[in-house]
Amino acid sequence: MYKSRMKLIKYIGICVGIFATSVVQAEVVVKDILNSTTSNPTTQNSPTLNSTTQCQSESLENTFLCGKISGRLNTLYYSTHNAYFVPDLNQDTITTGGFIKYETQPIAGLSAGFSYAGQWRLDDKDPNKAEVTELSQDKDGLAEAYLDWRNADWKIRLGQQSLDVPFVGHYDWRVMPPLFRAADVQYGTQHDYVRATWIDRFKSYADDQFEKTSRYSSEIETDGMWSIGAAKSFDFADQKLKTQAWYQSYTDYNRLAYLEAHLQWEDLPYQPDLGIQAMWSESQGKELAGSTDHQGVGISLALKILNGMTFKTAYNYIKPNEDSYLNGALFTPYMIYTASGPYFAQPFFTSTQDLGAGHAAMLSIEGSLNEQTYVGANYSFMHLTEADDVKNLNQSEYVIYGIYNFDGGLKGWSIANFFGVVTSPRFEDVFIQNRLGLKYSF
Repeated sequence: MYKSRMKLIKYIGICVGIFATSVVQAEVVVKDILNSTTSNPTTQNSPTLNSTTQCQSESLENTFLCGKISGRLNTLYYSTHNAYFVPDLNQDTITTGGFIKYETQPIAGLSAGFSYAGQWRLDDKDPNKAEVTELSQDKDGLAEAYLDWRNADWKIRLGQQSLDVPFVGHYDWRVMPPLFRAADVQYGTQHDYVRATWIDRFKSYADDQFEKTSRYSSEIETDGMWSIGAAKSFDFADQKLKTQAWYQSYTDYNRLAYLEAHLQWEDLPYQPDLGIQAMWSESQGKELAGSTDHQGVGISLALKILNGMTFKTAYNYIKPNEDSYLNGALFTPYMIYTASGPYFAQPFFTSTQDLGAGHAAMLSIEGSLNEQTYVGANYSFMHLTEADDVKNLNQSEYVIYGIYNFDGGLKGWSIANFFGVVTSPRFEDVFIQNRLGLKYSF
């Protein structure tokens, strides 16, 4: 216990004053790099890439010559003490990598995108030392490869791509991106749309290959999933209502329905945002994960209490079911052991849907101190049990983090640090984790 306390004090001392970053996604446009002005009349009249007028016209040549290049360099240092309450499981891993991406200029609304991603260990591999699994191995390969078509309110993307569909696992705090081989179709605007998605293969942030598997199992193959969702916003005199509804079918696992609504008062003090959500799931087909019946509801309230700062409180109830997966927890094949996703009440280092059934609560405050600095603190309490005959987890997680985006000559660089302490009366040891990230986006 003395060592745990000293480790905690040491980590707190290291982390005080370190700020984190959100990635500022900026793109380098080839035509902008090469665009230049010259007094040579011959050069001015030549149909070359440095002609802005030429890039504004659609042609097969301009599709490639006027495309965009973007990318990100990401270096992460994970340090974990008693990882996930396993005594003396202490992990330290430093990994760097990222991706570089090229997108063609659209022609008749049609474009293509390709990216190459990889990660490489910076610290020495030691077979006698515990490592963070997804950061421990060197890997690289083709990441995104898609065709994209847009016309008015239509958006269609086919191929290897990132997806932000609920419960699919759009999670970006790793070096390698989670990707899907999928077809994604959307009609509408940002807050008013109908969207259909079909997934065939999956590549997690721990892999470099697309497989017919999921986060639940690297051995069990499935035929993927399909999803259909819709969103609609309503404007009243002094209120705004945003709604969304989803139905998803994970082949031979389960089917899932999800509803969410937010009522916002923009003209009232603190601009309250009241949210409600409901989730339902049942097993289907071969039931590869056994029974996955689930019923859950949630409520949240967000207030803008200071300039740039938001206070949020949230609660979720997950109905216990001793005959179902983790006592009635929500089963999400592509997001398991990753993040809590749309759950209102969620921890940062663990996941609500992976801890069982019962009650979950969360308090947070976060916001911008200035144009470059973003800070936050989060407390979550998981009164959950993964089985009917085990002691309640009663897990408390305390997380502080900061975000700093450099400016001037270092614009595009950012540094981020997340420090958390997790406790549970079920375990004697304290789970401590620190995540430090240095990123460059262009």
